[in-house]
Amino acid sequence: MHWAQTELNRLGYKIESQTLCGLDFLATRQGQKFAVRAQLSGSPGLSALLELEGARRYYDCAHALVLHTGPLSREAAEAASLLEMKLEQLSPSAQHLGPWLAQQGGQFPEELIRQVLEKLYAGESLSREALNELAGARASNALIGLLSELPQVEFGGYPASLRLRLQNPPQQISLQDLGYQGFQTFQELFEDVSKIPLQPGVYVVEWSGGEPDFLARGSGGRSKGDPNVPVSLLRAQWIGEASILYVGKAGASGSKATLRSRVKQMLEFGQGKPAKHYGGRYLWQLRQAPSLMLAWKSGDPTQLEQELLSQFTAYYGRLPYANLQE
Repeated sequence: MHWAQTELNRLGYKIESQTLCGLDFLATRQGQKFAVRAQLSGSPGLSALLELEGARRYYDCAHALVLHTGPLSREAAEAASLLEMKLEQLSPSAQHLGPWLAQQGGQFPEELIRQVLEKLYAGESLSREALNELAGARASNALIGLLSELPQVEFGGYPASLRLRLQNPPQQISLQDLGYQGFQTFQELFEDVSKIPLQPGVYVVEWSGGEPDFLARGSGGRSKGDPNVPVSLLRAQWIGEASILYVGKAGASGSKATLRSRVKQMLEFGQGKPAKHYGGRYLWQLRQAPSLMLAWKSGDPTQLEQELLSQFTAYYGRLPYANLQE
């Protein structure tokens, strides 16, 4: 949030306190107190705005202020108007952020940081190797950490690289149009997996029911220890606009696994058995796991996986919810 504080100071606000319940900052300007929420990626949801309004009243502020970098959704804009919230849309740029980042990082010259930012804001993705070429050997970790503090910037995806987050992803990827078959719920597959082919390929888990209920303790097995992670991590990993939650493959690199055998292992893992399918384990901390939909496609598993994940990350800037880079 340091960048947001800098922006508030530039706009004439004075930070009074931060990390309070329901808001990010208390700030004052011209004798008036503001409850501030900094939404630096995407659009704030209705619940976030209602929480901010509650905090404004609790802390006896004259106004609620929302800082955002992308366009507001229609629902958020209508809610902000009804609640008489003040909005400040920020426009980060390489020229604006370069000096501030150089001051924060210390070890990197402003010219280098500005060069990297210009590439990112031009739509380029920078791999670790590319960053090392720009900043020097073994400098990528520090540079990634520094730049990832900015709104709209993240390191990840497939393949892993530094890039801008997308503010308005394109329409959903249609698995039907890509030739996938099946589309059976986990509950149906718990009872019968005979329709899944005994061939190599890729299988995909989908959910189109909105944000699910995250469980502190899921149903996943313990083939590699406790598979559960904090709910806060699950929420951070969730991509609200995306229906695809996980992409798995079967039969790659000389493996004798088939789509049916790998999906069967995944389902057994989700039923608490010590099956060897630790990948995708975040699926089993969703209360709606039995309702998740599975589709599959036979073919070269490596090629099919790369095609689908490349398309997904081009849309959303990172891997699906339950595909983890480990």
